[in-house]
Order: sequence, then structure tokens, then C-alpha cells
Amino acid sequence: MHHSFVNALKYPGVKIWLKTTPAWAFICWCARGIVHALPLPLCRIFAPVPWLGRIAVARLMAQESCAHWFNGSPGKQVDIVPGLNAGKTEAVKLAWSLLPRTFGGKCSIIEYCRVIKGADMDFSGKKVVLLAHWDPENWIDPFVDYALRHFQQAGFMTILASAALPIASEEELRHADAVVYRTCGGYDFTSWKGALECFPSLRQSVELLLTNDSVFAPLNDIGAMHAVMDSVDCDFWGLLESRDQLPAMPSFYMVFRAKALRHPCFEAFWNDVDTTSNKELVVRRFEQSQALWFALNGLIPGAYIHWGMMPWLKGGPAYACWKQLVQLFGVPCIKRAVVNGDVWWADITGWEELVTQSGYPLYLIRDFLARRRRSRK
Repeated sequence: MHHSFVNALKYPGVKIWLKTTPAWAFICWCARGIVHALPLPLCRIFAPVPWLGRIAVARLMAQESCAHWFNGSPGKQVDIVPGLNAGKTEAVKLAWSLLPRTFGGKCSIIEYCRVIKGADMDFSGKKVVLLAHWDPENWIDPFVDYALRHFQQAGFMTILASAALPIASEEELRHADAVVYRTCGGYDFTSWKGALECFPSLRQSVELLLTNDSVFAPLNDIGAMHAVMDSVDCDFWGLLESRDQLPAMPSFYMVFRAKALRHPCFEAFWNDVDTTSNKELVVRRFEQSQALWFALNGLIPGAYIHWGMMPWLKGGPAYACWKQLVQLFGVPCIKRAVVNGDVWWADITGWEELVTQSGYPLYLIRDFLARRRRSRK
């Protein structure tokens, strides 16, 4: 485990540069066509092979059930570095060596934030969803309102944190108890930070769910998944546990309970979040750091889809086994990047059928994708 994670850290600058070049886009375009044409018997042969295995497994996952590949059940306390929860010396040393960033700076963006709804809201003692939103045309799409409505029905108060002044009527924002927008740079972490600064009472909530509009939800019952996690003894939890590059939890669905919200390390983390507009750096500094940082400071992590269920997986679970997550384990969302075909190595065959079978309104996704295609012309 140690060597694979450390190797992922060696040349982050080269990786960031490569992804900005036309050559990378061309390589991905060519690779996508090859991936979708791979015969399944060949995929079974290549599944254990490094790098090629990621492509082979993703294709098998899209084309077959693969239920027998998974171990155990969703929902458990996790040790993202074995021995870290118990404070074992070697585990702590390893975790510190893997941590991409420590947190001790202070950056406030309150002057760049405006609350346009719910300025007097007090979230103390409540369950709250904080949904980060961004759109190049500042639209609030119906799929965002659909998600907010279902979060309210699941017992959450809702905050929409947008990266710009949203173009929406009061009726279109009716399922957001509060709306805040920011005018500074940054990504979703900056939007979440802005809401935390505008609403200090969020630190006094009983449960804070951070999510964003990079997913379509819910495809399954949100309450059922949270009921499973309610029985797990942890201070914070993620929808997914990933070992793709580092031991981490993808930021698009993270839940923090009272102990975590009031812990000094939580405040230190969010004080340090800045307005960085380089996506690769944001992922490295904040997304890949947060779970390790909180665990190193004594908070116990949990995960709904934990690594023990899929230790063979190569690649991020949200992209490699999107069908199984929804069909077999009740995950309530699917990534926009999956249905849009943005992940070159992922086979997305059958996503429309999956969405239709779940009962989610397929037209919400189709309308969004069509609008985004028109806006690029």
C-alpha cells in the first residue's frame, strides 16, 4: 500500500501539465473508442493487469452483473490507513507521509459572499445539506431542485451554495431554505467554505452533509442509506472510500457529525481552504487530504461503500462500478461525468436504462445534457 500511494505523489506537476495539452484530449478520445470495443473475454484476461485492468474491469462492470465480485455489506467504520484509528505509531507516520497538505492558514472569503435567501436561518441542532452549485450560464437546473426537494423530504434543511448569482425565480428556489453565492475564484470547497462563513450555526448542527451538483440524485432512497450509516460508530463518513491514488473519500458526498463539526481540526481545515482555481491542485490539497487530516486528528471515519467490499478495484468506484453501486447497494446518485462520457476509461453502456429503472426522471438528465451541448456551440 505504501509504495503505490507514494508513487502517485511523485510527479503531480507533470500530471497537471499533461492534462492541459491537446495531446491528452486526443489520447482520451482514441482510448474511449478502443475501450468500448474490447471483447469481454479479453477483458477477463486483462482484469488483473496493472493499468489495463482499470479499463477491463470498468467494461465488465457495465456489461455484466459482477455481484459476486463484491464482499460484505455497505456501511462500516473504516481505517483509511490500517492502525490509524488505534493510533499505532507506524500507521500515524505513514498517514503523515501520505497527507498532501497540512492545515494551519487562514483565508476568509466572507466579503465575496452574499446571502440572497434565508439570511436569518439558524441551523443549530438541525440536519443540513449544503449543496455546491456551478453553471457557466448561472442556471439552476430542475435536477438541482429535484435533489433539494428530496433532501427536504428526508428530513434535512437545505442550503444552495452557488459560485455565482443564480438565475432562478423564487419558485425555482423554493426547496432551498437558504441560498448563498460567492464572487471569488475556487471550486466546490470554496462554495462550502462561503456557506460555513455566512452561517456559523452550521458548526452547531447535528449533521452536515456536503454534496454538489456533480451528481444526479436520488436514484435510491436517501433515508435508507443514512439509516444504515446511523448505526455506524464514526465521526464523519463518505459515500465512497477510494484507494485510486491515496486513501481518501470523494468529496461529492461527505457527512460530518457533531463531534467533527466542533473539533478544532474541522475549523483549521476550512480556514485554510482558499480560492485556488486550478482543479488538480484543489483535488490534491483538499479532496485527497480531508479524510486523512480528520483521521490524523482523532476523528473516526466511516464509509457506506468501503474498500473492503472491493479490494480488487482499479480506478475510482464512482466511475468503475457505477451500475453496481446503484443496483446492488442502493447508492442514491450517479455522477454527471459518467452519463456525459467524460471518463475515458469508463464504459457507460446502459446508463439510461439504469436511471429509468430507478424511477428517476430521465428527462431531467437529458434536458440538462442538451442545454450544456447547446451552450458550447
